[in-house]
Amino acid sequence: MDLETWIEARIEYIKGLKAPSNTQRLIIHLYHRSPLTDTETKQLNTLLSLERINERKENASTAKIPKTIRTLKKENHRASTSELKELGSIVELLHFEKDKGLLAGALLYILDQFKQDESQDFKMSLKQRGDKLLLAQQEARQAKRKNKLTS
Repeated sequence: MDLETWIEARIEYIKGLKAPSNTQRLIIHLYHRSPLTDTETKQLNTLLSLERINERKENASTAKIPKTIRTLKKENHRASTSELKELGSIVELLHFEKDKGLLAGALLYILDQFKQDESQDFKMSLKQRGDKLLLAQQEARQAKRKNKLTS
């Protein structure tokens, strides 16, 4: 797009803004003033150059938004996948049957127990039991790695 076409398009864009900046209002004022003095012509050219820089900056930041969104989605997906793998490894560790219906039913049963026991004692005892098992598993893995390194 040549400069004159860009200027005309940008003037129309600025006119369509609900709240143009002071600089943009000055561009409109000078653009429609005729004839311009040499000083006013220089001012208008300088303001238009700044406006073009601002337009490029806006376009560049807008172009980065989809990439940022994709990156965030990918990070969230990785975190979610990692969490699901950890939960699946617990099912493995306990040698629980790999039946989705049975697992869902067992979890529903536990949720019902949580609702019935408002004192949180049942929940805390289950958590302590689970934490103890997971800690023992972690210690066993660390001991196994240590043995591999020393042998």
